[in-house]
Amino acid sequence: MTRRRRRIASWAGALVAITVVAGCGSSSTGSSGTPTKAQYIARVSAICTALEHRAETISASAHSLEAGIREVVDAYEHADAQLRAIPLPAPGTVPAEWLHWRETATAAARRAIDAPAYSHARTAASHEEFIAKEKARGLAKTYGLAACLRQ
Repeated sequence: MTRRRRRIASWAGALVAITVVAGCGSSSTGSSGTPTKAQYIARVSAICTALEHRAETISASAHSLEAGIREVVDAYEHADAQLRAIPLPAPGTVPAEWLHWRETATAAARRAIDAPAYSHARTAASHEEFIAKEKARGLAKTYGLAACLRQ
């Protein structure tokens, strides 16, 4: 099997995992319909793992650095929407705060890539992305979202 086909197969496997995990857990949620912390972590981890595989695939196949970065930012925006759709476990504010900083980082990355190269706007947005990612990583570590620490 060629290297490219292995990557595609790996990515497809990750998507299947997301589909399976996304459909699981509804019968064992609390009476209010909110997932447990463990269920939330499992669903989030599947999305983060799939995103990591997608980013690796994009990096290996992009025709240019800028095109690759744009595709990765698109993938992050899609993953953020999937993460936002997962009901938050109760109690606690860490998942909501983590999502906020993650989405802030993605929005800053979008502004950075859309700004002219070497511009002040790109530099400022890149700095904002870095700060937001660090905050999101810290919260992910605190909450146990190990699969999301590299993002």
